[in-house]
Amino acid sequence: MVLRKRTTLGDAGLLKKISVDIHPNLNLIREVNDFHTLFEGQALRTSEHFREAYGEAECSAKPWVKRWTSISTTTAKPMALT
Repeated sequence: MVLRKRTTLGDAGLLKKISVDIHPNLNLIREVNDFHTLFEGQALRTSEHFREAYGEAECSAKPWVKRWTSISTTTAKPMALT
């Protein structure tokens, strides 16, 4: 599998470059209430269910990350200097 980012493809001339606003800009919005309905600070507003599921996913990943980190550090062999 190969990941091709739009910027990489645009730089190579394979896709037309487009401008993108990365963060929401309150100064560009006509209806302030609509802005606050969609965004929380600089992030898209998410539901309580989504935030709960995301938190659970982070918690369930912690033991795996800890195990993987300990395995990768114990199985790494030092390189011989010549």
